[in-house]
Amino acid sequence: MGKCTLVAGEGGLGKSMVLSWIAATVSRRGEWPCQEGQPPCGSIIILSAEDDAADTIVPRLMATDATTGSIAVNNRVLTFVLLAAIITIPTVALADPSC
Repeated sequence: MGKCTLVAGEGGLGKSMVLSWIAATVSRRGEWPCQEGQPPCGSIIILSAEDDAADTIVPRLMATDATTGSIAVNNRVLTFVLLAAIITIPTVALADPSC
C-alpha cells in the first residue's frame, strides 16, 4: 500500500473487477484472502480512461461493499495519456484531505 499502481491489458479480462475488489477491501479494511490479514485502512484514487464512474465503476464498488467515501474516481480525461494521468494524481489527492 502507499504505492501508485498501473494495471493494463486487453479489455474484458477482469482487471477492473479485481481492482474494485482490492479497492473495496482497502476502503473497509476487510480481510485479504488466504488468511493474510487486513490491509491498512486507506484512501484510493481511481483513474479510468475506459469505464464510466456513474454506470460502471461506482456500481462495481458498491457491489463489493466498498466504503465509497474513501475512494475518489476521476475519469474526466477523454484521451488517456500516461503523463497526464500521473500529473492528475497529486491534484486529486490534494483535493481530498483524507488521502
